[in-house]
Amino acid sequence: MSVERTVLSPTDHPAEVAAPPSGSITLTFDTGEVLIAEPRMLVGRDPEPADGEPPARLVPIADADRSVSKTHLVVEAADDGVTVTDRRSTNGTSITRPDGTTGAIEADHPTLAPIGSTVTFGQRTFTVAPTPGTHQR
Repeated sequence: MSVERTVLSPTDHPAEVAAPPSGSITLTFDTGEVLIAEPRMLVGRDPEPADGEPPARLVPIADADRSVSKTHLVVEAADDGVTVTDRRSTNGTSITRPDGTTGAIEADHPTLAPIGSTVTFGQRTFTVAPTPGTHQR
């Protein structure tokens, strides 16, 4: 599966997406896809930015059961994990932290998923880990 790194800006001109920060974070999806977290990513069945929204990497996720919304969540790289924001999805998003506690994410409220967490969105998941060979701050 190929994922493009450029999306159209509100002015319909291609916009570059910044390189990932040092101390990279890896997202491993239950689909088998492994991605380095970027400054801003939109994840869903067929994600699209809203009008006026900043550039983001679009990450389409296969979901035959349609448990994942079209643009389900925003994922943003952070020093100690990723920040996840549910985009008012139908089936919600939750985080299981390294200590085993699980909590639902309130829509439109960015929430840290620290290294070692599993994020569940609809019936799909991804884990948050340091990228092998990088030094975490």
